Amino acid sequence: MRTLKKTLCLVLALVLCLGLVGTAFASNLDKYTDGETVGAAYAEAVDVMVGTGIISGVSATEIAPNGIFTRAEAAKIVAYMVLGEKMAEAVKKTSAAPFTDVAADNWAAGYIAYCAKAGIIKGYGDGNFGPSD
Repeated sequence: MRTLKKTLCLVLALVLCLGLVGTAFASNLDKYTDGETVGAAYAEAVDVMVGTGIISGVSATEIAPNGIFTRAEAAKIVAYMVLGEKMAEAVKKTSAAPFTDVAADNWAAGYIAYCAKAGIIKGYGDGNFGPSD
């Protein structure tokens, strides 16, 4: 009888754990109206990047996978990947970028400043960065 109780407990624990698998792998792309346009080859990578906060889409409902990818967006992604979400958000608010074409109040100025200081990115050599390029 004791073995039966142990087996029953083990089976119930496995059933409960397996029941959570579906919610653990729910797609982060589902919240975007154009999430299905990401494509099968990139869906998992984009899903992970959305889930970890590295990318957040162009609005609350649109990810725009076929949109234009800018240098400012690249700086944000690099900062998030290198620093993690909390540190990247702190960097975002701390400093202005050392480029004449990146205003201090630009949404990506802190990310660009961090990446430039770390030697990850460079401007065009004339004092400009081209955040929208």
